[in-house]
Amino acid sequence: AFHDNDENKVGLCTDPQGNIYVASSTQSKDIPVTPGAFQAVHGSTYDGCIFKFNRSCSSIIYCTYLGGNHIDCIYDCKLAGNNLVVCGRTRSEDFPLGFNAYSDTGNAFVSILSANGQFLMASTRLGLHTESALKIGIDDNNNIFVCGNNDTAFVPSAGAYFEPNGKIFIAKLTPG
Repeated sequence: AFHDNDENKVGLCTDPQGNIYVASSTQSKDIPVTPGAFQAVHGSTYDGCIFKFNRSCSSIIYCTYLGGNHIDCIYDCKLAGNNLVVCGRTRSEDFPLGFNAYSDTGNAFVSILSANGQFLMASTRLGLHTESALKIGIDDNNNIFVCGNNDTAFVPSAGAYFEPNGKIFIAKLTPG
């Protein structure tokens, strides 16, 4: 899709109840999407896919696609409270964004799904063109830290450390 072995990238995390979250990408048009899922229909060649399994992996609590009209890959996931934060890379012009998106440009994205997988709580794009958001960290205040790579001039915030011609970015996103 975008980088070597995109189809092999996957995020995995668990909640305090032992439920298991898996976030990845798929070409499949028939994953077992659950009723009321945020996105029930596959959008294009590759879409992100998110599963929440019970602690014994004997049933799916929810399953949804996340993507738009072109290639979308999810690389990592973490919980922020009860909501699931995912990150990745999109080439979709219509990738789902929140009403309060930080940006609608760039290929890197960070999205937050509700605890039941039915609502997009927030979603934004980052960067200018060819970025990928690869890893997520969440602090005790539910601030989201995302790290990725970039092949263009990623624009840093005023006062932030910046390495000219650097190929890595770190961004902090504050909830709300």
